[in-house]
Amino acid sequence: MASTTTEEPKKDEEETTTKKKIYWLPLESNPAMLNEFAYRVGMNKKFAFNDVWGLDDGLTAMLPRPCYALTLLFNPSDKIKEFKAAQQKDIEDGKVENKISDKVFYMKQYVGNACGTIATLHSIANAPQIRESLTENAPIGKFFNLCDGKNQDERGLILGEADYLSEASDNSATNTDNAQTSAPQRGEGVNAHFIAFVPCDGCVYELDGGKAFPINHGPIGDDFIQTASKIIQSKFMQVDPDSYHWNIMALCEGNMQ
Repeated sequence: MASTTTEEPKKDEEETTTKKKIYWLPLESNPAMLNEFAYRVGMNKKFAFNDVWGLDDGLTAMLPRPCYALTLLFNPSDKIKEFKAAQQKDIEDGKVENKISDKVFYMKQYVGNACGTIATLHSIANAPQIRESLTENAPIGKFFNLCDGKNQDERGLILGEADYLSEASDNSATNTDNAQTSAPQRGEGVNAHFIAFVPCDGCVYELDGGKAFPINHGPIGDDFIQTASKIIQSKFMQVDPDSYHWNIMALCEGNMQ
């Protein structure tokens, strides 16, 4: 699963980023870069993003536990776009139930090329153990406090004004010690999109800031990683079996690097 940079491929993201005219440098999908950003903004170093080398039970069993999130980088092909559009319509038409717990932290994406940053923030925000370990002056704690009581749109706008997070994200994106590819120019289009899967209130949620709402994929089951892995396989990989562009990381208590 090769590392790469990220994009905002969806129509509603294009509209909002054009309106706001705010672009960050995209984070590359590799653990060193996501960890650098997370540590810059205050995540405790006992937690870390780790590469997921495959989704079969043998490979996922190697990951540290507990696991608080999986991030997925994928190519938004026509097949996947059509599937996701039909999925959203079924939910909006009431054909599929999509009950969202009020404990889920979710924000819309109004910042261009920030889907990797937002996937990281979604991963941390929905992990109570990580949030409880934040220091009093952690920049990410400041952001979460500002988002408290706000709706998903307001949170997305707050992110666009959070210079202390954009600086940390951009500095991480341009750190050549961690990058496996060169960072594109600000506002330059790239070829993939970043989302997160998190456990919350007994269910697995798909969090994509470019969508209208989170998606509840049902009960966590015996093991979050195994359940989320099956969701990624059935709702993404099997939708477009010809695609080879997948990169997955796990936010865990423990670092395999």
